Amino acid sequence: QNATYEQKDPLLIYKFESFELFKTLIQKVNRDITSFIIKANLPVQEPS
Repeated sequence: QNATYEQKDPLLIYKFESFELFKTLIQKVNRDITSFIIKANLPVQEPS
């Protein structure tokens, strides 16, 4: 939106914003996986 005022290359802005979104996605996936592992109810095998 501010790219026209800042006279920056729109492609560079697109790449930067998409990378920021990608980093956010990776953080959310990592958080969800960690949460799932912590909450998982894994069966404990008793020694026979």
